[in-house]
Amino acid sequence: MEKVIRATQFVLEDENGNHRASLGLAAGGSRLNLSDENGTVRAMLDVVKNGSTLALSDENGKVRVMLHVFKNGPVLSLFDEKGKTIWSQP
Repeated sequence: MEKVIRATQFVLEDENGNHRASLGLAAGGSRLNLSDENGTVRAMLDVVKNGSTLALSDENGKVRVMLHVFKNGPVLSLFDEKGKTIWSQP
C-alpha cells in the first residue's frame, strides 16, 4: 500500500541545516524553489490559475531568465545583473 504525506509546505535542508529546496503553496498556486549551498534561490517554478513561470537566478539571487506560459502564449525574458530587461520575446 502506498504511503501519502500531506502538508502545505515541504522544506529540504542539507547536512548543515541550510535551506536547499521548498515546495509549497503561494499566491493562489504552488511554488518550487531550489537554492544553492548559500541559501540563495537559484530556480523557481510557480504554477497558478493563469499559467506558469520558471525563473532562473544568478549567484546573487537576481533573476536572469524568466519564462512565462499563459493561455495566449509564452514570454521569454532575459535580464542583466541589475534586473534590467535586455531581451524579451512574447
